[in-house]
Amino acid sequence: MKSRDILDRFFEISGDSIDSLVYLKSFRSLPKESFAVISIDYETLKDTGESFWFDLKLFTRLDLFPILHLSEESYRYLLDQFADSNEYSDESPTTNLNIQKIPSDKIYDLEGIRKIIDLGVLPVFISDNFFPENGAHLQEFKKFLSILRIQKLVFLHSKRLFLGENSEPVNLINLKKIDENFVSRFSGMEKEYFKIFPDLLSRSETNLKGINITTPVSLFKELFTIKGSGTLFRLGSDIRVLDRGSIEIDKIRKLLEIAFKKKVKEEFLNSDWEKIFLESDYRGAAILRNTEFGIMLSKFSVDEIARGEGIGREIWDEMTEKYHSFYWRAKKGNPINKWYIKVSDGMIKLEKWNMFWIGIDLEILPGIANYLSELPGDFYE
Repeated sequence: MKSRDILDRFFEISGDSIDSLVYLKSFRSLPKESFAVISIDYETLKDTGESFWFDLKLFTRLDLFPILHLSEESYRYLLDQFADSNEYSDESPTTNLNIQKIPSDKIYDLEGIRKIIDLGVLPVFISDNFFPENGAHLQEFKKFLSILRIQKLVFLHSKRLFLGENSEPVNLINLKKIDENFVSRFSGMEKEYFKIFPDLLSRSETNLKGINITTPVSLFKELFTIKGSGTLFRLGSDIRVLDRGSIEIDKIRKLLEIAFKKKVKEEFLNSDWEKIFLESDYRGAAILRNTEFGIMLSKFSVDEIARGEGIGREIWDEMTEKYHSFYWRAKKGNPINKWYIKVSDGMIKLEKWNMFWIGIDLEILPGIANYLSELPGDFYE
């Protein structure tokens, strides 16, 4: 398959060429062994084996090599039903897709796993207790994730899990924000995930940014689009509330210019800010300014990969917990306007901008509208 055909097929499956290229570039920048671990149980594999094998081939054509987390039964099934060739050697890498079990005494052998991937083969982490439900296996699995610095952990199921009220999918679960009442809505394996995910996501032991639950048919949409097509579990970001003097301006400049795809004016970076709600790795920020009409949300920016991880929503929730009254504007045609309409108390269309507010006295809205209409932009057009 030619490179153009591979990308066309990739875009067809993921459904979004813009998002997909951003994620593809990000994943390709990682060491090959660190991209992802994909877990699939035997029953799901039997239902979707052929399409799942095709997806694995597409991953390798895109120069991505996910590690498979399988039971022994699932491993034998893939070998018997789909593996193109069982013969390959260190001197003669296969051009077909194949899988190779990581020996139990070599699961922490980073160089050995890299060697398997260099042959174009997908490594397989075998667990007869497929689900990491007992303490010993869980610790072994965590150590494996940590040594390889795995970025993505994906669990695949035949049917969509984590359906909320009216059978609406729950797209994001922040484990810092849930309680027993929330967990009680779910049953079976769903509850088991709530038990082990906080441990797997422990930042002191693994490098995971989140854990994805989806179906095989939605795998590429879940991994390669901001909106996704599954449920993402996160442990919550480190959101800090800072004054302007407590931040690294060059990092803020980079974040703003990546998010808005424009060069920011120095006057804005040197202006007075009331507060900044900042994700600790500078992947998202909300900048507030004090004006004659009260607090204005001057900038709300999240980098492209972080949007898919729910960091923007975390920052927004932190900000609205502390500030109950503020206003802001956004350029007409900005895709985020649809979301702003949902979270705001109202919107007014200005000549070049849409104006939004939360908790603002209606009597001062005309003054705010005039102020925002005349306020110069903070980026070079």
